[in-house]
Amino acid sequence: MLLTLSPLTAGSYGGGPTQIVLTPANDATYGAQTGALLNAIANKYQLSALSDIAKGNSSAQSLAAMGSGTSYAMGDYTFLVGGGGALAINAVNQTLGDVVGKLGDLSSDGMPRFGVGAQLSAVVGMNLKNLRTPRYLGPFELSRLTILANFMSTSANNLTNGLSLSATVAGLHAQYQMRRAQGTRIQYGEVLLTTGFDYSRLAAAYDSTSGSKALTTTTVGSSTGADPQLTWAPTGTLAITSGSGTVPVEVSTYLRLFYVLSLYAGGAVDFNIGKATTDIHLSGTVTGNAGAGTSTVGSGSLDVSISASPQFASARGFIGLQLNLVPAPNGSMLGLFVQGNATTLNGFSIASGLRAAF
Repeated sequence: MLLTLSPLTAGSYGGGPTQIVLTPANDATYGAQTGALLNAIANKYQLSALSDIAKGNSSAQSLAAMGSGTSYAMGDYTFLVGGGGALAINAVNQTLGDVVGKLGDLSSDGMPRFGVGAQLSAVVGMNLKNLRTPRYLGPFELSRLTILANFMSTSANNLTNGLSLSATVAGLHAQYQMRRAQGTRIQYGEVLLTTGFDYSRLAAAYDSTSGSKALTTTTVGSSTGADPQLTWAPTGTLAITSGSGTVPVEVSTYLRLFYVLSLYAGGAVDFNIGKATTDIHLSGTVTGNAGAGTSTVGSGSLDVSISASPQFASARGFIGLQLNLVPAPNGSMLGLFVQGNATTLNGFSIASGLRAAF
């Protein structure tokens, strides 16, 4: 990463795997402020934490996919269709409490200190009990086995004010009913074993040169001779790309109360692969004001690309609530669910969607 500000005093900022370097000529008026400007830019774009943020983005994108291609409380059915989405955050080298405390401090175009993931997808499923196959496949009774698949892909360039988004989600899962549910009005006891593969990719980029919303400036000083002001006004692109592949192994159960409300919970081990990349390419003029008015004193550019992968294995717990809008004797024909996931990677997600079964 290179930042040049001329004609200011040469200086440098070290941020772990990243670095800002100033290589201009000496200037007696503004030279003392170059260090402050370097630190302000570094703090705004989280340069010392970009590797952690990239790792958090990859882990959060994996977490956002969990639960999108399955169903945990619909009961017995032959076919299932539905859709939904999820939003996830992942805190690397900080607590989830730190993340919540900093949510209100985000600037309009600075980098968040934590990883973010999101997804939307449609899902279809089929139980194998009506297929003309043997009743058993090895130790598995086919009437207890359901295959589910989910998918979504979308892309929008210059969506608004220079923002572009693209997303792809795909998954294939097998869900086995290890124990059948008991009861009618109060239904309980079902135990589901779920596994499969989830792929999720999210790319978001902002180009200030093609949008109507300019990036905010970075300013130090107070416009006096003793404390001259320096302002960097950048234009360019900020982009985050997160991709993940996850193999979850889940065990879950649910309780249905008087047909209309189902509560479910489970635990899982997730095996994660993938990569997230943060790219920042900015340049712009530097203006100064020492009390006699503003003038251009130089220019600056910032270029960085950082990639990281998620932790390979993690444990996860999840809990959900499903409102059975159209109840059925052995489950739900139409259900609206909300699910929360929490992992040992300091991550949390909220998922919601609608499922129809028949």
